[in-house]
Amino acid sequence: MAVSSTSSVSREKLREMLIRSKFYRLAASVFALVGIGLLMVLMSQYIQGDMFSALKDPFILLILVIPFLPAVVLSWLATKAEKKFNDALESLEKSS
Repeated sequence: MAVSSTSSVSREKLREMLIRSKFYRLAASVFALVGIGLLMVLMSQYIQGDMFSALKDPFILLILVIPFLPAVVLSWLATKAEKKFNDALESLEKSS
């Protein structure tokens, strides 16, 4: 009986880890889409037709990169959570 409760706790934890990793991946995708929209808006505001001279300015480059930072961080978190999930699943399968 104790073995089944331990495995159910492990399975519940695995389910939570899977949901977390999928949520991070979904949130990263949403932030990437928002970042693309913000990129378009910021490019139309700051670049005004002369793209090459605008890309020489580090401030404008920073403004164009900032909208993608949440997507990068969330994607990194998703990858990390997926790796933890896969490791835990593998250890659970080995113990069974």
